[in-house]
Amino acid sequence: LIIGTGTGGCLCDEKGVIYGKDAFAGEFHHLPFINFKTGEVNRQGDYSSMTALIEIFNNRAALEDKVEYGNEVCEKYLNGDKLAKDVVGEWIRNMSVQLLTITVFYNPEIICIGGGISEEIWFIEAVREKFKNTCRGYFEDAEFITTKIEKCNYNNDANILGAIINVNEM
Repeated sequence: LIIGTGTGGCLCDEKGVIYGKDAFAGEFHHLPFINFKTGEVNRQGDYSSMTALIEIFNNRAALEDKVEYGNEVCEKYLNGDKLAKDVVGEWIRNMSVQLLTITVFYNPEIICIGGGISEEIWFIEAVREKFKNTCRGYFEDAEFITTKIEKCNYNNDANILGAIINVNEM
């Protein structure tokens, strides 16, 4: 699961990348859900991307406190800013729902998180913990869910390297 302007990724098994019939498998940004406030079908990635983090923060911040980049929200979070802590908590909760959705339909051994934010140890630990808690809240007995959450080996370059591999395989 790559966290960036949107969210993306790929599905893999022991044979390699799973593309799906229309080569759309792993487009995690587009995992649907019903927005009960609007009645629309929304995309989970719109709530768990870096763009979402900025939007969630700016929707709650005073005009003079609005940010342009996700790292600004993260810095505020790490410095103890209450609004940033609430916003990052909501954002990570949204991401854990996306991870739970992936787990329910694919049940992978591991989900690796990439993107620049994946280089932050605090972030991976927070996502891992929230994912566990989300599983516990969703299932009566969440102990059967053993999917691990780890960071990608190539962090911010994970999606670019994946695209290069894809082109070379064609």
